[in-house]
Amino acid sequence: MQTLGDLIHAAMATGLLAPSPPAWMRLGLPNIDAAMGGAGIQPGTVGILGGGTGSCKSTLAMHMALNSTDQWGVVSLEDNAAQLGLRAVAMAAGIDSRRLLRGTAACLDEIDPALRALWEREFPLFECPLDATQEEALVCARRLAQAGCRVIILDYLTKIRSDPGADRRSDIQRLWAGLQRCAVDEQVAIIAVTQLNRSSQRGEPSLQSPSESSSIEIEARFALMAWVSPDAMRADTQVISVKLAKNIWGGVGATDRFVRAGANLVHEDDCGYRLSPEEVQDDR
Repeated sequence: MQTLGDLIHAAMATGLLAPSPPAWMRLGLPNIDAAMGGAGIQPGTVGILGGGTGSCKSTLAMHMALNSTDQWGVVSLEDNAAQLGLRAVAMAAGIDSRRLLRGTAACLDEIDPALRALWEREFPLFECPLDATQEEALVCARRLAQAGCRVIILDYLTKIRSDPGADRRSDIQRLWAGLQRCAVDEQVAIIAVTQLNRSSQRGEPSLQSPSESSSIEIEARFALMAWVSPDAMRADTQVISVKLAKNIWGGVGATDRFVRAGANLVHEDDCGYRLSPEEVQDDR
């Protein structure tokens, strides 16, 4: 049993009643972080990052992990350690990862500063439990939290293995409950990456778009939606948009946009020009 005084003390302990904004977590997305009014994502919450096929969900996850000022952890259910290392080096060096696949001799001068910087970083931390069950994924999330990560991204829900004959909806609901418990116990924020259904592969997705047959979009405390559209002003240029579609603390509608440069993302602010994504007719 808790009194109102107990609740007020709990709010004060989390910084909610402090004279300055609470020291919550940033996403490494400048427009969205700014729109949150200095607060950010609250510890103890679980949200989603939704995107269709080819919307750079995993690349966005790595971008946020490398560019946030907070300690991030990544539970990768799709990519192994070597693939993640290649992506991190390519993004930090700002070069196409396909060049690295052809051998590093030709671009050694470009990647050497990035390699040195990445070697010295304590975070982000990674777990790569390929073909994991929900229990194994939860163990990895808790391990990252206990190692000091304040934001943990689970990439992604569709890769969670269910037992043959198991009810997928029930499995995802149990996993979600486990993620919520982990977030509260460890006082971290967790972002679960989810694939969107096929009817949401064109145009800006909605909160009703996740393909997992559960109510995660309703239970999520915040939601990011990513999609791809052409740049109306520049041929052969794809714009990756990520929008804050839901957040109980505000900032909804804020959008960060990127250009896909090989396997990397370049933020609109760093392009030297404004992006003009073409309006795509949604045929849902």
